[in-house]
Amino acid sequence: MSALFAAAIHDVDHPGVTNQYLIDSGNELALMYDGQSVLENHSLVVGFRLLEEEECNFLENLTKLQSQSLKKLITDMVLATDMSQHKSLLANLQSLVQERRTNEGGILCLKNEKQRAQVLENMLHCADLSNPTKPLDIYRRWVEKVMDEFHRQGDRERSQNLQVSPMCDRLNPNIEGSQVYFIDHLVHPLWATWAALVHPDASKILQNLEENRQWFADRLESNSCCPTKSETSLGEEEESSPKMSSGHTNNEKKCD
Repeated sequence: MSALFAAAIHDVDHPGVTNQYLIDSGNELALMYDGQSVLENHSLVVGFRLLEEEECNFLENLTKLQSQSLKKLITDMVLATDMSQHKSLLANLQSLVQERRTNEGGILCLKNEKQRAQVLENMLHCADLSNPTKPLDIYRRWVEKVMDEFHRQGDRERSQNLQVSPMCDRLNPNIEGSQVYFIDHLVHPLWATWAALVHPDASKILQNLEENRQWFADRLESNSCCPTKSETSLGEEEESSPKMSSGHTNNEKKCD
């Protein structure tokens, strides 16, 4: 129940910008939450307030202790979708995988509440970073939508004289490179570890991820080998499409 509710509300009322933008622009939400997991805390507040509406409180028959325990787990799961928690979540997941490998029969016994919570937090984190694991046609549509959102943030940053965030500059797009980097440094390490934990259940998902990574890598290599219009007609037009470089980005905004 907690996992379903956390998944349902983890991005509720998302304004389409990153935590860092809200902080840099002095947004009221950033001030309210002191710059800590701004969007995630906001979604939690909105989600829990929904429970106060008439006929929406599906927790009303729980005891006070049960309700508190469930809300605590929901809170931990939603806060785990903040990309600033990625490294610690991955480390926890790796420790669970190692424990499974050392157990007789390769069975993971979740002995305590903390371990069970870690599995649920990583499960939602994986789901939040699952776009690259989808069939390629679905993944490509999500990339288009997410990059449009990023570019609109970049436009706002430029108009406010803020530094344009990585991946958000529509004047210097690097879609293929950003996706390869995103998969190599964030998504694949996470999903490979999750696949090891639940083996063999995630094998097809991991295969999709690796095939999608190769698809974008092939196009990145093709773009780097072929001159762009701006290179072949430099000076002929005042504006031309910028070259797609292979530069890396360290932007940790999730593609969801």
